[in-house]
Amino acid sequence: MSRAGVSLVELLVAVAIVGVGLAGVGSLTAAAARSLVHARALDEAHVLLRNFADSVLAEGGHGSGSMELRSGNLTWSIPRTPAATGWARFEHVALPAPVQIVFTVAASEPPHPGGGG
Repeated sequence: MSRAGVSLVELLVAVAIVGVGLAGVGSLTAAAARSLVHARALDEAHVLLRNFADSVLAEGGHGSGSMELRSGNLTWSIPRTPAATGWARFEHVALPAPVQIVFTVAASEPPHPGGGG
């Protein structure tokens, strides 16, 4: 005797299996989106801190301060003394903890004697 079609129990089992699979895909997609936001924010914080430190040190800047940006708050302390340790810290709105870099202030070059013999 041959049966045509599927029973209600078989249909419910198939729907349950597909439902569990879709829930798993949805959960993984949400986790991947959170990871992507975190990675982008971390990358943005590192680039901002490096660029800030490079530009301030290239200009011979020193001191400490704070600056509020659209994506977070930047604070820094750059000593006047050569070979001292400075830092810059960025609190990104999308990160659970601030990102901080520490750097050494380079010694300035000694002045060159005036030419003219």
